[in-house]
Amino acid sequence: MISMLPPQEGKLITRKYQALPFLKMNETELTNAANLALIKIHVITGWNFPQEKEYQNILKEQFRKKIMESYPLVNVVEIEFAFRNNTTVKDWGKNMNICLIDEVMQPYLSERAEASKLELHAHFRSLPAPVPEKISDEEIIQISKGIYARTKNWQYISTKAYFLLNLQLTEEEKMAIKKEVNKTINEMFFQDKNLFRALNRNNLHNRLCRKLAVAKYFEQQGQS
Repeated sequence: MISMLPPQEGKLITRKYQALPFLKMNETELTNAANLALIKIHVITGWNFPQEKEYQNILKEQFRKKIMESYPLVNVVEIEFAFRNNTTVKDWGKNMNICLIDEVMQPYLSERAEASKLELHAHFRSLPAPVPEKISDEEIIQISKGIYARTKNWQYISTKAYFLLNLQLTEEEKMAIKKEVNKTINEMFFQDKNLFRALNRNNLHNRLCRKLAVAKYFEQQGQS
């Protein structure tokens, strides 16, 4: 799919998957990754790092918060690239601070968002042909199962499969699915701030919950 993108966008998308995004890290992983990113920024830019331990700790804390507020889907590889190839901020040698970091990251995030849109379009172009209108219930289930097996993306499962399978979920299973879907929707919103102008969030949430429930059912079948 990446080969279908223009070279520059293809390389950017490749970097997205070279390391774990901050959003998916636990607290220890996030702390270590954020501290490593600060070191890389210091080395690349020459920005002065605070000498006092108290100020160092404050900078590290604020940078972790900034990451989760503004760059949750980004990884360390992308931050390193953004600073290594920065052409906008010229005041190297200044004292490192969150505002300076943001000046470099915002242009990169804009390019990243555009590349992600192209990635999404390329992915849809590579999907199997649409399901025929007149097919049996069993065929709908098998087609959904086949698409999920090939793509490993539960969002492409037909919602009809959920009703046809008549799945009976426990309250615990329902809560786990809702939690995962909420996380997915938040990630989608980070990619496209206008998403819910065109879509009703509640309707989207319900559809995605049904799709994910079917995916987990297919996975359980494969393990049994």
